Amino acid sequence: MDKRGQSSIEFLTTYSFLFIMLGVLASLLFYFGTLPQSTVPMSCTAFSGPTCSLASYYANSSAHYSFFVIALQNSQAMPINLTNITVMVRSYKYNGYCSPSFLYPGMYTLCIAGSNNVYNLGALVQGFYMITGKACNTGLANLGRYCGESFSYSGSFTTSRSIKKPTAFAVVVAAGPQGKAIPNYQNAPLVPNNWSIVQNGYWVTYPNGYAYTSTPQYSGTALGFKLIPFPYTTSFLNGNILCTPPYNSMFSISSTLFYMPTSRSIGVYIDTAGAEEVYYEEPGSNVWISTFSGSAWKLQSATVYSNTITLNGGVAKLEVVWASNCYGMQALNLTNLPQ
Repeated sequence: MDKRGQSSIEFLTTYSFLFIMLGVLASLLFYFGTLPQSTVPMSCTAFSGPTCSLASYYANSSAHYSFFVIALQNSQAMPINLTNITVMVRSYKYNGYCSPSFLYPGMYTLCIAGSNNVYNLGALVQGFYMITGKACNTGLANLGRYCGESFSYSGSFTTSRSIKKPTAFAVVVAAGPQGKAIPNYQNAPLVPNNWSIVQNGYWVTYPNGYAYTSTPQYSGTALGFKLIPFPYTTSFLNGNILCTPPYNSMFSISSTLFYMPTSRSIGVYIDTAGAEEVYYEEPGSNVWISTFSGSAWKLQSATVYSNTITLNGGVAKLEVVWASNCYGMQALNLTNLPQ
């Protein structure tokens, strides 16, 4: 191989991850509506702790609420458990949470801090954020016991008011051990023991859901959304094609948050080829509740499930867990969300 060819390979090897991250950030900025406002640059800088890749601001004057979205990545060498986030702009304070709150090294999270007020922040919104939590010295299965060292990290940001309401999911993908079709059902959205995390990324979705497939076997639409392949940030979900033992089963947790100005009932619809569960946390409760109580957690062809949940005012967490040992798809549609 000549020197130019070798140099090209070395360049791609060294910077391919950077290109992927730039692509993820660009897609988030484009969806959240900040790119068209080129005169107002977006920046987010962590003074310490997890790195910050995005800050977005949304306000609904007629419904009298507003919130900030902060996207973070755990750059620590240990797992961390995020307790809450506070955003400060001028003399105004916004309180909220992050989901997922339990982060292995390299994992992403989305944080929302909101208020039932809409303040005149101007075209250029500059502020600070502070996250609090505990550092962990073991895996997620023992977080409650081994997360003891408290921390607080902060950063600053510059952004503008989004022209679209932000809707994105932070996603973790794990591969199963040989011979395991799907993991056992769990009462909380955690990566199962002996399943290895292979990817972390974001899904930028429709305002109220998504529809992804790993195979042409499932095409067209699901729950009113066009079925598309899993995004490149979670491309390993497209690879579970060994349908007999020892399998190459895949598992994902997609996490998001919603700011609820008032209490309301939300319709939860899923269409799944594979096992799926939707967990939610009431604002400030720290208790996960399963929407379907395990009824959808089984190997199956595409099947629709639905239920209604009630979310009180504040920041609510939602996490969708999915697993498949063979060609699959998952779709989510949430109805009656605040505009």
